[in-house]
Amino acid sequence: MAGLFANCCKEAIAAYLEMYQWQIEEIQKGIAEADAGDFASDEEVKAAFARLTNVH
Repeated sequence: MAGLFANCCKEAIAAYLEMYQWQIEEIQKGIAEADAGDFASDEEVKAAFARLTNVH
């Protein structure tokens, strides 16, 4: 019974990681950019916020 549970857990974790691999990669890219000091300027943030909220 324990072996079946462990196998189900392994399969569920593998499926989860496969489904969200793109998100993990994007997070890792963002961390690398932050570590390199690559941040958006205040103007870029304001422009993105305006574009996404339709505030002009």
